[in-house]
Formats: sequence, structure tokens, C-alpha cells
Amino acid sequence: MKKIVLILCLLSPVVVHAQKDSGTEFSKARNWREVLTEASAAGKPIFVDLFTTWCPPCLKIEKEVFTEPELAHFMNANFINVRVQMDTTDKDNDYVKGWRQDAAKWAKYAPTFPTFLFYTADGQYSGREGGYHTADDFLVLLKKALDPQGNYLAEIAAFKEDKLDKPQLLELAYRAKSNKDDSIANEVAKVYKARYVDTLPVDSLLNKEADRFHSTFIKLFNFNDKIIQYIYSHQAIADVRFGRWPKYSRNLTDFVISRDYINNQISGLSTPDWNNIERSIAKDFDHQIAKRLVLDARINWSYQHQDYNEGARLAFIKLEKYCMDTTLMGRVEVNNMMYEVVFKYVDDPKVLKKALYFMKQINEMENNTSHGHLDTYASILYKAGDRDRAISIENKALKIAMQKNDHKNIKFYSDIISRMEKGLPIWK
Repeated sequence: MKKIVLILCLLSPVVVHAQKDSGTEFSKARNWREVLTEASAAGKPIFVDLFTTWCPPCLKIEKEVFTEPELAHFMNANFINVRVQMDTTDKDNDYVKGWRQDAAKWAKYAPTFPTFLFYTADGQYSGREGGYHTADDFLVLLKKALDPQGNYLAEIAAFKEDKLDKPQLLELAYRAKSNKDDSIANEVAKVYKARYVDTLPVDSLLNKEADRFHSTFIKLFNFNDKIIQYIYSHQAIADVRFGRWPKYSRNLTDFVISRDYINNQISGLSTPDWNNIERSIAKDFDHQIAKRLVLDARINWSYQHQDYNEGARLAFIKLEKYCMDTTLMGRVEVNNMMYEVVFKYVDDPKVLKKALYFMKQINEMENNTSHGHLDTYASILYKAGDRDRAISIENKALKIAMQKNDHKNIKFYSDIISRMEKGLPIWK
């Protein structure tokens, strides 16, 4: 961990001072309100670079792209440019701290870094892009943002005037979705679905391009849609045609059934009538699907209402009835539930005992090679009162972390062992 911190500390001054040396001129405005005043006075749209201090592509684009003369000249001439740090560090100055409130509002637009946002001169959101780009690619991206015919707002205006063809509609739907502009995305997708999905034969919808639309806008589909009916009845075939993994189609139709028959029915209720819901699903589908989906819903309901003992108990019933997914992702999912739910919130001895049974199985499958899963096992052992065995298992996790030079977890596991040895709680 010390090495990582040292590297970041060495890089931090570069982040602070690079703006002064960069060919691209970044605004010195202390908050979004000041940027809007600056943009209004200059009559220029706004470019916002959302970055973090720990992001290598962010540093690379700052040092190699924003400094490129042709690009810098274009950005300076056409935009009010703003850089906003999205993470927090001990080195943050008053300028960085002053942007934190605005940064928090932009978090939803930045699933990865760097993320670039565009606004009109009067502050109207006009789209986002992301990831590393070369200077040439970045210039193309910026010119498109300025194009009065091809930018995001122009595409929305063309949509409202019904001037977009099939490919343009689809592109705008995905672009709006990427921009986190869900209301526009759904509005455009509804039109696309009515014109180019609902009217086509099912066979023409069994391809990867069509599946991307189904999966992206699944909330617009229900069991009246023939493609959903086909996927439900031909799950194995659909998995292959879509190029997806086994049970992908089942998961897709499970979502639709659960939404329409369960989630929409229990919203706002204090105590759902699970038996009645199960009968309703069984009537239109079958008893096995009904029992499986209602069990999932009851687990989620318990977690949402902070009844973690009941939620974990039901989760174990699911694992025993439908068998644990022993793939890597399946094991990770079970481990995460054990740690985030059982370890942190459960105090029922019977539930803790059952959790230990499954965690022992997972670690044996992996020949005790995952320090994260060993840590979960040790943590639950400790909570269940078996301190000596918990310390022994946690030491195994520590040893593996040391072999991998995982400095962060070396410190974490060492701290946990120390607390275990002192008899202190580790789940608070």
C-alpha cells in the first residue's frame, strides 16, 4: 500500500501544475455558477473534463492530448474548458474542494474516467463522451459536439420533428442512454420499437443487434410482445442466436415476469400476499417459475426492509433448492452476500452456521486459494464465536495476500487479526 500511495503522491503535483503548462486553457472559475457566467459572456459552449487523481488515462490525456497545439487551439477558440477532480485526497487545495458540490451532482454521468460533458453557453446539457482518445480522435469528437446538424441537441430536435430514419433513431436512443438522459432515451426507443421491432417477424429479431436493443430497453417490453414470448418459449435457441451465455434468455424473461407480476403488485404494500402472487404467476406460466421468482422476491423484500436474518435464511433455501452456482462468478456472488449481509447484519446462530457450511464449500472448491473468500469465512467464524479457528483462517488469507504483494489487504487482514486476538468486534 505504501508504494501505491507514494506513486500517487508523486503524481498529484503533476495534476495540479499541468494545467498551467498545458496548451489548453482551463477556466479558473471556482464553481459551476461562475462557469455559466463566463460562458454566457463569451458566448461559448462548455467542455467539462471529469477526472480522478488515480486514473492513468486521465493523466495521459492531460499530458499528451490537451497539450497538442492544434487541439488546444481549437478548444481555446471554441469552448470554455473546465477540469473537475472527482475523487478526494489529502492534497486537495481550496480550488478542488470548492468544486466538490458540483462534482457530486455529476457523479451519475461518470461511470468511468475520464468522462467528458458538454453544455451549451446557457448551461443546457448536451451530451457526454468518455475514455482515452488520441488528439486527432478528440478533435473529431469536439467538432461533432459543435456541429449544428449533428450534435446531440440537434439530433433531439430532428427527432421531435420526425426527421430521423431507422439508423438515426437507434443511434439517438443509445446516445441518450449513454448520456444518462433516460427520458429522451425511452421516448426515442418507444418510437423505434413501434416502427421497427413490433412490426417485424420474430426471426428478424433473433440477432445480436436486435438483442442489444431488447436488453438495453427491456423496460419497454412485456409479455404481449411476440419477441418476449418467443424468447420465453425457446430460451436455448435464443441464447445461441444472441451469442449470449446459457440462461441469459431466462434471466431476461424472469425480469419481465417479476416486474409485471411481482414488483408492480407489491409496491407500496406493507405485507405482500406471496401465496396469491405465486398463484397468479403459476396460472399464466408454471408452478416452478412461480416458486423460484417469488422466492427471489421475498429475499429482496427482506433485505429492503432490513430483515437480514430472514433474507439470509431464504437465500440459503434458494441455494439448497436450486443448487449453488459453482462458476467463478457464482462463487463471488455467494461470497458477497455472505459478507455484505450475513457477516455485517445477521446474528441468528442457525443462519450463521448455515453460512459457514456454504463458505467452507466455496473455499474447498478453490483449494483455499482466494484470500478474499477465506477472509469472509474467518469473519463469520469469528462472529459465530469460534475465535481460534477464525484467527487461523484469517492468517491463511494474510499469507496469500503477502505472496501476491497485495499491500492493501495485507494491512486489512493484519488489522482484523489484531482485533480478533483482542476479542473486539470486527463487523461494526
